[in-house]
Amino acid sequence: MKILKYTVLSLLILVAVFFFVGIFALQSNTLAPIVEEQINKNLNINSKVKRFVVTINSIDVDIDLTPHNNIKIAGIFSLGDWNFDINYYIKLLALNELESLTKTKLNGQFKTDGNVKGDFDLKQILIKGKSDVAKSATDYDVVLTDLNPTKIVASVKDLDIPTLLYMLNRPRYASAKLNIDANFKNITPHKLDGYLKLTTTNGVFNQTVLKKDFNVTIPYTTFNTNLKANLKGDDVVYTFLFDSNLARLSSNGKVTPDPLKLDVKYYAKIKNLSLLKPVTKADLQGSINANGIVKGTKESLNVTLKSDIAKSYTNIKINLKDFQPKNITASIKHLKLQKLLWMVKQPHYTDGDFNLKADIDIPEQNKFKGYVKTSVTDGDLDTVYLTKTYQFKHKMPSTTYTLNTYSKLQGTLIDTNIKLISSLADLNVKSAKFDIKDASLKSDYTASVKNLDRLYFVTDKHLRGGITANGEIKKDKNLLFTSKSDIAKGKLNLKLLNDDLKITLNGMQTKELLHILIYPEIFASSIDADINYNLKQQKGNAKAKLNNGHFVKNQAFDLLKQYNIIDMYKEEFNGDVDARIKQEKILASMLLTSKRSHIKTTNTYINTKTQKIDSTLNIKANEDDFDIRLKGDIAKPTVSVNIQKLIKTKTSREIQKKAKKEINKLFKKMF
Repeated sequence: MKILKYTVLSLLILVAVFFFVGIFALQSNTLAPIVEEQINKNLNINSKVKRFVVTINSIDVDIDLTPHNNIKIAGIFSLGDWNFDINYYIKLLALNELESLTKTKLNGQFKTDGNVKGDFDLKQILIKGKSDVAKSATDYDVVLTDLNPTKIVASVKDLDIPTLLYMLNRPRYASAKLNIDANFKNITPHKLDGYLKLTTTNGVFNQTVLKKDFNVTIPYTTFNTNLKANLKGDDVVYTFLFDSNLARLSSNGKVTPDPLKLDVKYYAKIKNLSLLKPVTKADLQGSINANGIVKGTKESLNVTLKSDIAKSYTNIKINLKDFQPKNITASIKHLKLQKLLWMVKQPHYTDGDFNLKADIDIPEQNKFKGYVKTSVTDGDLDTVYLTKTYQFKHKMPSTTYTLNTYSKLQGTLIDTNIKLISSLADLNVKSAKFDIKDASLKSDYTASVKNLDRLYFVTDKHLRGGITANGEIKKDKNLLFTSKSDIAKGKLNLKLLNDDLKITLNGMQTKELLHILIYPEIFASSIDADINYNLKQQKGNAKAKLNNGHFVKNQAFDLLKQYNIIDMYKEEFNGDVDARIKQEKILASMLLTSKRSHIKTTNTYINTKTQKIDSTLNIKANEDDFDIRLKGDIAKPTVSVNIQKLIKTKTSREIQKKAKKEINKLFKKMF
């Protein structure tokens, strides 16, 4: 309507200019060039005025706007009665030549002609014409009052949608025939009177274009649409139907345009959600049924939605004021997570029954008040998929879980309580505070693993017992993660600040630690350690102190005692461990000393990626000593023993044989 309004206004102004120019230039033979120059200057086109004849009561103009686009105007006007009666003929055979005028690229052609009548005061203008736009047979009859349309009667028959899309320089998304029967006797606000009938028939979506432009693959899809609207007084009562073999959308109700008031119902049965990708931009699949009501005014509009998405019972109600959401209440019951993941084309991470309840007020933009409560029951992780995707060396065990969350919303702050119970681990968060204003997070947590051996798929090592850890997570400009736990009768403290990781061990007992690791419990001591590591640089160091250490009974040290070399069980060891870490490579040294002996290693090399070790242990007892070499796979290294210094008597061969055998056996058990 605005285009029509401004087109007619421009046409009348042009006529007026031509008229007055003609009055003052009746005796001039250069009138056409002057008008041509003004048109080209103001419209930024290269037009050609073929004929320009203005008399005291008539006008006859023939202008080639471009070589293939022509406008003809011919008619009469009366200065005495101050009115005009003008015929127009517009033949646009190359719309692409008008891009500088239309400011957008158009294609194709169309013709229109008709008559404009009215007074120069522009109080009322009558337009009547016909057109072949998009291969249609179009007739129109328009009345403008003060340049605003107050009456429109139009008939459009067999308008070709592909041709229209081509004209508008849009891809050929669909083909169909469009028919319009409009009779708006009065479209003045509060005095509406008329009807509109709109149908599309023989519609077919273009599978090739939808695939190319939106990556949407749909089957052969036909559609028809039907719209009927009756205008009376303040109200428009309508029914609408879009019907296809993939979706059926319908709506009916009453609309009051001014002031806006809606009371409408809608229904949607979508057999293939991928059809909506051009609108939603979301890559979806599957089917959905939905219905609801839109009722209210601009000041307070209520929108309801009921849906069976992912086999759920979903109810949502939104209250809008000035079209801005002010309150949202929602209830989702028994939504199937496996179905939802399939619908949004995500891998099958889990099965589960999802429920939600929410009541949120939005007093102002980006500020909220209310709550959101969610739960997942009968959760069951797809451990086969997770094992394959994350390339675990061992199969992830079957894992079931339940999850409950409760979020309180206040202003820009969302405070969430989380409780996760699973057969793998439990997680409890009393308060996770997220501020949407600056995306900052502050949260406590308590995590518990009842059976560490269930983590074998991650650790690649069988473990005993369980562990509970608690700490905090903070994220603002920096990331801070802390963890505290009691393990092996000692304490473990972990602190991660951005990329810097620091781990502290206090009073941890090696015997209990060896028990957890399922290693031979051959050494009992207290250990204190500090480990520093930079995640970004992938390097760091570790320092540990061993105190009050004692070896427990084993065959190797029994042999040393039997041949009066030394009673290692009576020795109390203290010592230090130093290690340098660079990516997967560890270079370590250790010295354990007692009053009469020591155990020493320098430059022990461990590669955590290849799981290789190369270490030489020197054991000195009184004045005697021997070396043990560990080399190869950490899990099963080659163990060699050098005890040549112990060979002092004829029986030394027997000692050597037994010692090598028992010490070799001992260290192989350890690994």
